[in-house]
Amino acid sequence: HVIDIPSLKERRQDLRLLISMILQDEKINPARKVEYISLDAINYLEEREYSGNFRELRFCLSQGVNNAFSEGVKFMCVRHLLGE
Repeated sequence: HVIDIPSLKERRQDLRLLISMILQDEKINPARKVEYISLDAINYLEEREYSGNFRELRFCLSQGVNNAFSEGVKFMCVRHLLGE
């Protein structure tokens, strides 16, 4: 069987749901290190191209959680996604 799953580029309307789902994943955001994500960060994620598709989105959010946590904050901003 072959399953055709559309790329994130074709499913932009699902990105906010996917972002929320990923941030609830205990492997990505253990013990809810990050409780909030800024609208600017969501907009940034919506504008990105994801050549790695879902895994790239998941990795980006994982890095953002780690960067925010290392800063000692419970919200994620664009700078956390950029690694600044």
